[in-house]
Amino acid sequence: KTPGLPLSSVFQKTRTDVAAKSSRQQIPQESGGLTQDFFFFPERRTDPTPPVTEQPIQTEKTPTNPTTNPATTPTTNPQSGANSPPSAGLGGAVDTDEDGTPDTQDDCPKDYGPRALNGCPDRDFDETPDTKDACPDQPGPKNTAGCPDRDGDAVIDSKDDCPDTPGLKRFNGCPDKDFDETPDHKDGCPDLPGPKSASGCPDRDADGVADKDDQCPDQSGTAAGKGCADPAPEGFVFIPSGTFQMGSKTGGSGEKPVHTVTVSDFYLSKYEVTVKEYLQFVRETGGNAPAWQEKASKYISTEHYKKLGSVLTAEQNPIVGVSWNDAVAYCKWLSKKTGRTYRLPTEAEWEYAAAGGDPQKVIRTAWAGTSTESDLSRYANYYGTGSTDSYTYTALVGSFQPNRLGLYDMSGNVWEWCSDWYAAAYSSSAESDPAGPTKGVFRVLRGGSWGNNADRCRAVYRYFYGPADRNNDIGFRVAASFQ
Repeated sequence: KTPGLPLSSVFQKTRTDVAAKSSRQQIPQESGGLTQDFFFFPERRTDPTPPVTEQPIQTEKTPTNPTTNPATTPTTNPQSGANSPPSAGLGGAVDTDEDGTPDTQDDCPKDYGPRALNGCPDRDFDETPDTKDACPDQPGPKNTAGCPDRDGDAVIDSKDDCPDTPGLKRFNGCPDKDFDETPDHKDGCPDLPGPKSASGCPDRDADGVADKDDQCPDQSGTAAGKGCADPAPEGFVFIPSGTFQMGSKTGGSGEKPVHTVTVSDFYLSKYEVTVKEYLQFVRETGGNAPAWQEKASKYISTEHYKKLGSVLTAEQNPIVGVSWNDAVAYCKWLSKKTGRTYRLPTEAEWEYAAAGGDPQKVIRTAWAGTSTESDLSRYANYYGTGSTDSYTYTALVGSFQPNRLGLYDMSGNVWEWCSDWYAAAYSSSAESDPAGPTKGVFRVLRGGSWGNNADRCRAVYRYFYGPADRNNDIGFRVAASFQ
């Protein structure tokens, strides 16, 4: 019908029509071996007799009206001329690409396409028009924008890590049989649910080592220890993780509000840092001498430190006269010397350990070791013991009974620096391994000392000093993160 129609359009139309008529059972190739132009000619007639126009049968009841006689009424659009335009058969509507869809309804009026797709082409016959087909030369379902999806999981094959096995979009098309959020191809135990930290395998003690590889499956450990805990550094106690209620409902405003805190496994030194240990650091580094040893210190000629007498320099007594800055410098020196990272405990770690640890396993105590004040003198060197001990000032570390975790002198003897900046009140929100405010003026002190009454030796009691401040009842102990 259209002289000069490009050969490619002929092949495309033929392919489309054949596919549609055969319900896609036959899809001709859009190719051929023609090398020159060709033409379609009308069928030649062998009968020279002109065709007879059949006249309608007239009856008496059918009046003859020359204006409506079918025999004289034109059978083609009188304005069409000798050749039918693209609009023939569409009530005069324009159909530029002659695909049977009038331009007014044709989303692709210049490209031949089936009416079912609003006149747009569909090269791969996948019922997704090329204009919306992300893979127009490869058949695929509509839910993948016309791209191939062999396993029917709505993840196109080119982005499907498991193209032959149905899976989930969030796992790039791979399955997760045990629903543990670790796809099977990365899951060490695809039929047993487990955390990602253990490659999808069960991990009862939640230490990141799968039970099948864990030599201590019911005790937290490390990969290096094959699931067993690293031996605690010499002089340290392992503090298992737990969740507790930090603060006090009945104490001062600085102890409120009570809030839920979770701490991870860590190590804490069994004793406070001794004079011997600290002075070794001073000798090796040539700095951070305690206040009572500095030649320029105003305390050298006063009774502030001298009154302590021999306990001030006794090697196994706790060091005093050291600032927060001094304590941090000591931890850095010890870390460099041993190859293991040491630090001051956080305030949350300190309170958790002082009162006995995890409340799910033990009954936490008001002081380190006891909740009975009359019994406190067995656990703490503090002001008010009367004649029950012979210590006016500091006591030899470990002279009193330890608390339930095996830590000595967590109440009394000397105040202990914590790593946190001091905040006047806690946050009410639940926290995990809180490190305190990001800035402040004072640093936290905990535990009370030989010069304080029982109230200040409570596990929840908080105090503070400037980071450069020192005193004759302030020392520290060291912590280490669990490895």
